[in-house]
Amino acid sequence: MALAWGLASGLGAQEAAVGLGRLHGVGHRDATYAWSLQYFQYFKPGWAVSLGWLNEGHLENHHRDGPHVQVWRFHRMASNHLRLGAGVGAYRVFDTTAAGPDPAYHNDHGVRPLLSLRADYPITLGRWGAFAQVFRTLGPEGQQTQAALVGITGRFGRRERDAEGRPRPPAEAPTQEISFLFGRTILNSFESETTRFLEPFALEYRRQVGAHLAWSVAYTDEGGLESAKRDGVSALAWLTTRSSRGTWLLGLGAGPYLTRVFPGEGEDKDHVTVRTSVRYALLLGRDLGGHWGARLQWNRTVTRYHRDTDVLLAGLAYQW
Repeated sequence: MALAWGLASGLGAQEAAVGLGRLHGVGHRDATYAWSLQYFQYFKPGWAVSLGWLNEGHLENHHRDGPHVQVWRFHRMASNHLRLGAGVGAYRVFDTTAAGPDPAYHNDHGVRPLLSLRADYPITLGRWGAFAQVFRTLGPEGQQTQAALVGITGRFGRRERDAEGRPRPPAEAPTQEISFLFGRTILNSFESETTRFLEPFALEYRRQVGAHLAWSVAYTDEGGLESAKRDGVSALAWLTTRSSRGTWLLGLGAGPYLTRVFPGEGEDKDHVTVRTSVRYALLLGRDLGGHWGARLQWNRTVTRYHRDTDVLLAGLAYQW
């Protein structure tokens, strides 16, 4: 599974990274935290595509985050192992902003250009490295931000070799699974109201249809948030990747989410509405042996009626 640093920019190499740092609004003095998750797929020497999630913390009147995609050009210094890169792409923004007294906030959505500069260096000559990265979001005046992050990166995806140096055959991964998941729902408001722990739950069927492509259908009950009580069925398309031994699974999914929205406090109890939203999801899986695996999943529900939620779920998957 180890991937030498010198081949990190080679064909087919993969990389996952997590970073934490500080963010401020361009032209403003207020600052907050920021964090990111990123997955890189190298498609030719020195070139890569990344998928990621950027959380811009809590600036005044703005709680903003969302997924992004970027194209990267990397250059490795000839005198050492330092690698420099520049990325450009698009950032799908989910922004909780201040509004009037009723409602007190809005969930605004949009797409913005995103620029990045990155430097990374191996901690060892194997799979692990450290990086520093600057994100710069563009857009209307007053909504541009800049973040500086540091973090850890892990490289994987290269097949192991046997004692004679020949590539080992790839591990045979299961193609279907059913997951049983429980967790907590967080409303994307300034108060970030949450459900009781283990109240939300989901039942999901997933099918792998290619080396990096899967689809899933799931029923989710988001729990008892008074202002956003709902359940529904989602159908997601997934980009996935596994470690060379098939032990770890990473995934990014998106698709439609058909929900029943139940009335809140003071509303007509018989007034149940049906709405269509969009769901984004991040998945981390670990095989436990036999047919069983552990799953950690983060779902973002994107609405047109200012009731975006994060549904954080964990549980077990039965695979075959």
